[in-house]
Amino acid sequence: MEKEQFQVTVKAEEDKIHGLVRGNLKESYEYAFYLKKNGQRTATQWYTKSNRVSFQVDGSGSYCVICFIREG
Repeated sequence: MEKEQFQVTVKAEEDKIHGLVRGNLKESYEYAFYLKKNGQRTATQWYTKSNRVSFQVDGSGSYCVICFIREG
C-alpha cells in the first residue's frame, strides 16, 4: 500500500463513541477499530468495508479509538 494520509475523527455522545476515517479512501480498503479505556482494549470491530464505527462506552475514563486499514 502506498503511503496515504488518513484522519480519524472521534465524537463522544452520551454513552457512545463514534469514529470516522477520512482521507483518500479506496473501495478496496477494509477497516478495523479498537476502543481502549484507560489503556486497555475493551472492544473490537474486526475488518469490514465500513470506515465508520460506534462503540458503547461503560462509565467515565480516558478513551481512545485506534484504526487499522488494509487493502482487501
